[in-house]
Amino acid sequence: MCHLRSTGLLTMVGVLILLSHTTVVYADAHETSIHVEPMAGVALLGDPRADSTAPAVGLAGAAVRFTWSTRNWLAWEVEASGAVSGIGGYDAVASNGAPVTFSRRAIVAGLDGGATARFGVRYIPTF
Repeated sequence: MCHLRSTGLLTMVGVLILLSHTTVVYADAHETSIHVEPMAGVALLGDPRADSTAPAVGLAGAAVRFTWSTRNWLAWEVEASGAVSGIGGYDAVASNGAPVTFSRRAIVAGLDGGATARFGVRYIPTF
């Protein structure tokens, strides 16, 4: 039973190798895709005037990437992302000497754009 499985596996690998060398493979020149990626993490919200350490609060957001290829070897990409942290509070001393409690929230936004050189499925670098 083991011999039949290994023979079938070797046959399948041989056929795939043969096809990979006889077929020209390109990326799709008319590919368009939209990707939505959730983000989560931890933010340290500190202030140099604070007497206490910076609180660690949760951070959540999302990124949306739009990819549009115009040629087999070239794709254009635009990504918009944003995240909001929880509210972190810490103690400090005001300039008049009175104790004060600060609270802070981080709001982060980004917009990226660029081009990607595409080499097709034959040349996918893996590390």
